[in-house]
Amino acid sequence: MGEEPSGWAADSVAAPSLSDELPSSVYDPISAVSVSSRTFTEARAGDGTIGNSIDLRLANGTFAGADGDSLADAITAENVPAGLTFVAERTADRRVRLSLEGSAERSGALDGIDDLTVTISDKAFSRAPSTGTRELAFRVNFEGATLSMDPTRLKAAADGAVDVSATLTLSGARFAGAKGRDLVADGALALPGLPESVTATAVLDDADSATLRLTGSLGDAQRATFGLDFADAAFDGTAAAGVRGDGISGLATVTIERDQRWREKLGELLAEAELVVRGAYSAASFSAFEKARDGATETLANESASDDDLRAALDRLTRTADALQIAGTPYRVLEAEEFDASSGGRLSPENGNIGGVQVGSWIAYDGIDFGGKLPQRVTLRHANHPGDSATDEFVEVRVGAVDGPVAARVDLETTDGWNDYVTAEATVDDREALDGSNRIYLVFGGTPDPSQPNSWVANLDWAQFMKTAEDGPETAAPVRIEAETYDADNGNGLKKEGGEPPAGNVGGTWDGGRLTYDGRDLGPDPLTQVTVSASTRDDRVGDNRRLEFYLDEVSEATRVGTVDLPKTGGWANYVETTAELDEAVSGTHTVIVVMRADAVSGQEFNYVANLQWFELGPEPQEGPEVDLTGLTAAVDDAAPLLAGEDRYVSIDFAVFRAALDEARRIAAADRTTQDEADEAQRVLQAAAGQLEWRVIRQVSVSATTRTLAGKQYVSVAVTNGAGIPLDLEVETAYGSRSFTAVQPGASANVSMNSRQASIPAGEVTVTVTGVVGGETVMGDRTASYGAAG
Repeated sequence: MGEEPSGWAADSVAAPSLSDELPSSVYDPISAVSVSSRTFTEARAGDGTIGNSIDLRLANGTFAGADGDSLADAITAENVPAGLTFVAERTADRRVRLSLEGSAERSGALDGIDDLTVTISDKAFSRAPSTGTRELAFRVNFEGATLSMDPTRLKAAADGAVDVSATLTLSGARFAGAKGRDLVADGALALPGLPESVTATAVLDDADSATLRLTGSLGDAQRATFGLDFADAAFDGTAAAGVRGDGISGLATVTIERDQRWREKLGELLAEAELVVRGAYSAASFSAFEKARDGATETLANESASDDDLRAALDRLTRTADALQIAGTPYRVLEAEEFDASSGGRLSPENGNIGGVQVGSWIAYDGIDFGGKLPQRVTLRHANHPGDSATDEFVEVRVGAVDGPVAARVDLETTDGWNDYVTAEATVDDREALDGSNRIYLVFGGTPDPSQPNSWVANLDWAQFMKTAEDGPETAAPVRIEAETYDADNGNGLKKEGGEPPAGNVGGTWDGGRLTYDGRDLGPDPLTQVTVSASTRDDRVGDNRRLEFYLDEVSEATRVGTVDLPKTGGWANYVETTAELDEAVSGTHTVIVVMRADAVSGQEFNYVANLQWFELGPEPQEGPEVDLTGLTAAVDDAAPLLAGEDRYVSIDFAVFRAALDEARRIAAADRTTQDEADEAQRVLQAAAGQLEWRVIRQVSVSATTRTLAGKQYVSVAVTNGAGIPLDLEVETAYGSRSFTAVQPGASANVSMNSRQASIPAGEVTVTVTGVVGGETVMGDRTASYGAAG
């Protein structure tokens, strides 16, 4: 349970009654008097003693006396169980420790109470608090005789063979019999549900513990669950019906299952993941992947990590690896709220835009590479308010740094309000500054107006670079909604997966599932079609999968369109499906998406699909004939790489294969635009360029500087992590060195004398050469070092 109070009973039971465990200040924040808990709980020994104390706290005021003083005469308790003594000890000016000392005369599971009442008199304070209840009710819980089992999830071998042990520990009672007694053999313990092919013993270690050992085989079963059924003869003076705990309750059965080798599987995937580099991947998808990779490394290093922990780490890493994407086209719409970095402060993402933009604020996008086809214009969509804006507002497009070269400047007019968006544009004055792969900054400027309280510059919706000096026929701008950015859902398993937008998706979909997107601006012009990007695992989805789109509320009158969803062959294989809307839409609305699917008889899961994004767009315009020459050539060049799949990092290869499949689909489609063909070609070539032989990636390089006799040396260490001997050529600004047949796991080290007292920062390059399957492999690895001297 978290630090926020539940609201499930907000219309019935009073909020302060909702938790006995949370501090009362969570539920009664205006009270100056609070307690850390409302429950006294029996100690683990089960002997009637209480194992915890409760802090009585003041938000203001002061308790009487000095630290360590008893306040039992001023803070009193009623209904204290017989055998226990109430103690109130001051521990600080605003804190008193409440405890129950001694041992209760009756401490069975049914002897707990919920009306131990503590009264705080005025004598308890040297300065009374401002507000707060002076009478508090507490629970006293007795566990009675309890049995704990460690572990409760037992692991058979991968082939089903069983030879496992668990420790049974008894509290509040004693086992009967001498050390070495086998409770199973004596008929004092049965294990209902245990397969006949598994034999059990439960040998007493002492009066408080026993060792349960299971041997045999699960046979063809993957797992089995069983319970612990004790007879009275198992215990010394305690009835079996009075003992609770692991395996005894019907809700606490024990599981024995085949070892799924989650640690081994996670280790294997992590070994591949560690070879993946950012390269051409988008910042958002790689950031999510890198976070999952770091988490998997931490989990794997934890020797006490449970199977659940290992499997969860494996699932997260698998999902984010499957979600890796090549960075989008530089000519895409750059949604303002999807920046890779920002100035922060008051600037923040809002619902489909950024707000809090002041003079000097900035946002940035990584990996913008126009591939030599440099843009001529830049456009952006913005809004501001005439009553609270700076003057002479503008946006500068800067390259490489906040104070880098200015490629373009877009002047912003003042609009009629925060909901009045207009489009501004400007010519790119320094096109050459945009050549290569760059981080592009949008830097907001203007003159603060001292008469305005904030002098905001503008709210920005999006920006886009344009290839040509003039647009073609004017059409409405499409509006994309990332599926996982919903504002509300109706639960039942719906969940956001795969990282932050645009890398994520919505999973756990079901017939009747509903996603609500509040206040989405669809623009002023009519949008007539909707495209859905979705994927399916074909054996886990229902029939007749479809999405229904509604505006503002769900009714027949407000439904604007339906999209039928195809099967795609796998959760990672997203397919775009377009359908005409029943009526054109525009303006600002709450967009509601309702999922539909028919159940398949005998099938365990009937999901609808994993949903990546929805895009509402205008009627497509007829354009010139599409030139597929470049795309076809790229497909022909890439196809032979399929034969060498085992040479490359599997995660990179999966991205490449998906790009090749998409390029082939675009090339064969009946209706393909030139932009779609060009983008498919760009993505395929980038994905192919991301491929590098595994043996090259398995070479690690580090470079440092050191001073010797007043001169700076560049020291380079190269480790061969591949499984074959490699030749290495180390090149620095101060000389080179070759190493031949460096063996697997071995390192080559060299220190180059610069013969200078100080040197600038630099980079070393290591050329790696090896022979794999009779074929010579060559590639470069690099490492940087800092300035020295």
